[in-house]
Amino acid sequence: MWKVLLIGSTVCAFVALQCHATDNLPNDRGKLRELFPLTIIHMNDLHARFAETSERSSKCKASEGDTCIAGIARVFQTVQTLRKKHPNPLFFNVGDNYQGTIWYNYHRWKVVARFINLMHPDAMTLGNHEFDNGLNGLRPYLHALAKKKIPTVATNLIRSKDPFPKLPRSVILKRKGRSIGIIGVTADNTHELSNTESITFSDSIAAVRSESKALKQMGVNIILVLSHCGLEVDKQIAQTAGDDVDVIIGGHSHSFLFPNASTVPYNKMDTILGDYPVVVNNSNGRKILIVQAYAYGKYVGRLTAYFNTQGSVEYWDGFPVYLSDRIPQSQMALKILEPYRQQVEVYGSTQIAKTNVDLVQNSCRLRECNLGSLVADAIADYYTNETFHPVAIINAGNFRAPIPKGCTYWDFECLVTDITNEEAIGASPFSNTVDLLTLRGDALWNIVEHSLVWDSVKRMNVAQVAGLRIVADLDRAPYDRVLSIEVRNLHDGITYEPLNRTANYKLVTMSFIATGKDGFRWALERLDRQIGPLDSDVFIQYLKKLKEVNESNLVGGRMIINGTIKS
Repeated sequence: MWKVLLIGSTVCAFVALQCHATDNLPNDRGKLRELFPLTIIHMNDLHARFAETSERSSKCKASEGDTCIAGIARVFQTVQTLRKKHPNPLFFNVGDNYQGTIWYNYHRWKVVARFINLMHPDAMTLGNHEFDNGLNGLRPYLHALAKKKIPTVATNLIRSKDPFPKLPRSVILKRKGRSIGIIGVTADNTHELSNTESITFSDSIAAVRSESKALKQMGVNIILVLSHCGLEVDKQIAQTAGDDVDVIIGGHSHSFLFPNASTVPYNKMDTILGDYPVVVNNSNGRKILIVQAYAYGKYVGRLTAYFNTQGSVEYWDGFPVYLSDRIPQSQMALKILEPYRQQVEVYGSTQIAKTNVDLVQNSCRLRECNLGSLVADAIADYYTNETFHPVAIINAGNFRAPIPKGCTYWDFECLVTDITNEEAIGASPFSNTVDLLTLRGDALWNIVEHSLVWDSVKRMNVAQVAGLRIVADLDRAPYDRVLSIEVRNLHDGITYEPLNRTANYKLVTMSFIATGKDGFRWALERLDRQIGPLDSDVFIQYLKKLKEVNESNLVGGRMIINGTIKS
């Protein structure tokens, strides 16, 4: 009784009828006895949130008033509870377990494998971030899962001559005499998002169509797709390749789906992007269900689908379970987590450089800022040698925390203070890759112009640059505000010359811009792209190289902005 009271209202997250969750069940529940119930438990896009998080999925600081939620110990406890409570359970992980916190920066694949093995999904597929550290960062992870007989399904992965584990195109699981086929697809453009080296991916829709037909010909009439392609692609799969597919379990787009009119608890900070499940009516009249469980271990999805003897879904119920602070944590998982946590704390507090400059973040959207200049210098430096000096651009939204020099209000003179690993990672926390593009001058000019226009909430995204000298006037019309751009000479790295709109330039930027996000579509006009290492690794190595950040490291006058923005 005490445990029920402790969990409070959230205990209903495990028993749908007590919570008044909406469902698609018959009024006469007796009809369900004639059908085969299959429970799909699923998670996606954990992004290395092993410890508890705040409600915004950042590091939880209880001492500063944060409510601590989620965390791998809650995920494991919830999965185990759902497995016990619901019929014929299958647990799936839909990728992007790598990347996103200091836990991954330090432990890499090892901590991911430890907890995936603990939870032991019945099948999983790969996300794009699993390739962030190249094939050498993925192979040992896959081998560790294979040792525990956890199948990683990769239907549209195309192996190359490089050594890489042979992953199944599909697997067949058994529950009470019924065969369930599992397909797994990853976003077709993963080679543009991460460091896949020689691995490529075929068209996900065509791959699902082909493999589902093959499974059907083998006598499998319940077919599930694990899709790390995003919600919109999942809808296309259902519409155009869903003749033999029953349920698509999604990831990649971090979509929060929630049952319409349900009273099940959820975090009101999360915007509902569709019903749970999304129901797509195929051209042949079949219903295909699509589910996804947001991201960061904040929810675990549970869908129970009821199949007839022909393998079609007749009824269903379920919802994403919100892992609030009222959901208990597995004590076993916490015990396993503790030595990893201690190592992360030591790593996070390790000094990598010193600074006698306040590296500010809050002005980066308005003007040149010294934190932006420092990181831009770092990524340009990664590709620089004696005869090759590329320029760099970073969007201001990349910077989320300052690196202070540690002065207190009573200090008359600030001393040099430490920069730690955690501060360096927290200042630019999005785990982008550092990419080298070849781009025409006109596209480079347009990227800078776009950074000087308001977004939908009236913010600029001022380009933070290295190797460029820009003059702009905000009194001018949008996309006509840049007056001049001078570019550092690629070969000598010293002289500057006016940008030539028809010439080609070597630009270093984050993968966020390189893939055209936040409206930086001109980056997609690139002539080529070399995907590099993670931004945090590059920044940390640069700080170690500098040893101390001071004003002489931070040459100003890179972006001179006049006027006042009005649109």
